[in-house]
Amino acid sequence: MIEYILYSIGILLLYIFCGIGLTFLLCPKNLERYSLFFSPFVGLVYLSYSGLFFADFSTLGSNSYALWLLFPPLVLLIISGVIKKDRIGELFSPFQKDNLSLIGICIIIFLGISTPFLFKLNTLTTMSLGNNDIAQYAAVSKFLTQSSFIQTQMHVYPYFVKVSQTGAHFSAYFSTAIPSSLLSIDPYKIQNIVLNLFYVFTLPIVFILGTEIFEFKKSVALIITLLTGLSFHLIYINYNGFLGQVLGLGIFLSLFIITMYSFLNCNTFSSFLPYIPLTTLFTLGLFIGYSPLLMLYYIPILMFLILVSVSSKSGSYLLTASLYLLVTLFLTFLISPFTFIEVLSDLWIYNTILGWEMQVLSPASAFGLVGDNLVLAGHIIGMQLNPIADGAISLLIVLIVLLSLIHLYKVKRRLFYLSISYISFFLVLYSYLEFQEISSPGITGESYKAYKLFTYFIPIMLLSGLSYFRNFEILSVKKISKSHIIGIIFLFLLVLGNIWSASVIIMGNNEKGITINKNIIDLQKITQMENVTSINVDIPPFWDQMWAYYFLFMDKTLYLKYDSYYQASPSSGEWTLEPTAPSDIVTVLNTEPPSIIKINNGYFLTKNNLEGENNLNVVLAKGWYGPESNTKGIVWRWTGANNEDPAINLYAQNETRQVDFILNFLATDANNNFSVFLDGKKIADCNESDVNNINSCVFSALSLSKGEHELVFKSKLPARIYGRGDPRMLSYAFTNIRIVVNK
Repeated sequence: MIEYILYSIGILLLYIFCGIGLTFLLCPKNLERYSLFFSPFVGLVYLSYSGLFFADFSTLGSNSYALWLLFPPLVLLIISGVIKKDRIGELFSPFQKDNLSLIGICIIIFLGISTPFLFKLNTLTTMSLGNNDIAQYAAVSKFLTQSSFIQTQMHVYPYFVKVSQTGAHFSAYFSTAIPSSLLSIDPYKIQNIVLNLFYVFTLPIVFILGTEIFEFKKSVALIITLLTGLSFHLIYINYNGFLGQVLGLGIFLSLFIITMYSFLNCNTFSSFLPYIPLTTLFTLGLFIGYSPLLMLYYIPILMFLILVSVSSKSGSYLLTASLYLLVTLFLTFLISPFTFIEVLSDLWIYNTILGWEMQVLSPASAFGLVGDNLVLAGHIIGMQLNPIADGAISLLIVLIVLLSLIHLYKVKRRLFYLSISYISFFLVLYSYLEFQEISSPGITGESYKAYKLFTYFIPIMLLSGLSYFRNFEILSVKKISKSHIIGIIFLFLLVLGNIWSASVIIMGNNEKGITINKNIIDLQKITQMENVTSINVDIPPFWDQMWAYYFLFMDKTLYLKYDSYYQASPSSGEWTLEPTAPSDIVTVLNTEPPSIIKINNGYFLTKNNLEGENNLNVVLAKGWYGPESNTKGIVWRWTGANNEDPAINLYAQNETRQVDFILNFLATDANNNFSVFLDGKKIADCNESDVNNINSCVFSALSLSKGEHELVFKSKLPARIYGRGDPRMLSYAFTNIRIVVNK
């Protein structure tokens, strides 16, 4: 607990220090009092850009240059203090009495989302609610502490670098790589600290957005900030380890504030000039930090500018504002031309296939009222109230949103255009993605993308949808009307509902969140074994396999048996790393005993006889689903994928050997049976009379000549869907296939 708090304070001070001088120097005078709140994101952009420069143009890892990166921020802090010495007091504005409530909210929410590390775990490690992105982020971060992208041209890290450089998530990598170098700590130990800190860093940005752009009273802006921090959906994103999105959201909102403030207060190009430096910096931050947000930022902004220009019947404002945006984009290109071009070439993330199934959100759920109906099964999450309560609350929320838009239309027309631009853009794209998912016969991931889209816009949705209350006095009320009392009660109940929903996801993470297995961490001892140079990793995807990769890939040549975030490869290693319990259904046994090194109670290494006469390579080919297991460690694989006959490819490296096969299986239909074919010739029939027991089929003394062979299982009945909530075509489940290679 103490270790977690101390490292959190250290990383917090690091990002503020790296950004405060540059922020204060570039910040327009009328926003200087918010420099401290902007500084962590400016520090993130500075460290990300600096790290990317070294990664692209040197052979150094952050262990070599991280300390030197602290000198420019110190110089910039001194320069900004000298230039703006008469206004240096603005740096301490956040600590004024009227801002203490905001700081208190940030501290409480940080402690709340950190509960697993404060009360459950007794060590610094990585934790996730089920998504594996954070393991990939950690691997790239570890790589960048010791090496650079140039180094990959001289050293081969199989199936790694290609993945690491896509999507422009560079901030997610450097956000932990550089602090880990400065603090001399392994990146995997601080992944969640960085996640939770930047989650909380975003809350003051939401407060500024509420007071400066949407012109909320401070007390109501605090409520919106609290609702954002308590958002079930944002906590869910955080707990799943979406580090790139958490970092990108803060940069996105900071850019939104600077841009919209200038749009709402400037009319000539000269008046836009003070905002160009900071706008350019945050635009650069999106390019190198989380590029998917770029289009989601620019399209609604252009819609807003067009609406304002049409309503004013003047194109000059549109031209001036567009020129301002184009100048910032051009400056961003000049600062980092290669990244700019790379991101633009792969900008629209919605063309890619990714994600998992998510429910359609109701208005009540969108505003954080999820209740306690939380069902986590893999990545599928049930998160809505019972239908009657959901319908009633959703109807009330829709009414409040409509009243808010009408209010803005009457009193703040430009804010109405701003809100309607973002809300309409979101609704159209969200509906399109959900329609794509619903109309598809299988899971496409479109609902996942729709859900992620929604989480990007949560702060703007809350501010736009609750603008009806922006002039409410919460703490000091002189004249109390009936509508005022009803409004305060509504906000109070909304906060209570979000507190309850937030507690559900926090407790859900405490119960179901996964951490790195201690036996996996213990694999680090293999890096000290000089006799072990190359390893076949026989660990099922994704979590454990990816962390085994993390702890070994910089020191050993790895060959993965299964696809995960990294591609599987031919098993060409001298040794094989596998669990003590079978990780898959296929086991090849040689009559000569292998050399074995026990790593711990979970894993061991076996020496492969690469040149020996008994070596046989086995690859599951078509027709197989991925491995599944239960809490007792029993592993199985279903057949019937793509309605194909399952096949096993065999490769005998030497002359003819005698091979025995023992198959353990069960079927979904007691009337089914299958036949086994070797290279197109039938060699055995396997029948199953009782589907409640696992049956065996044995056939012996098959001769395998040197070279490739194919073993195919053809069943009597075709694969079909059996209506048990599983949408897959299923035939047989194999629990073990033992192949014995005889002398």
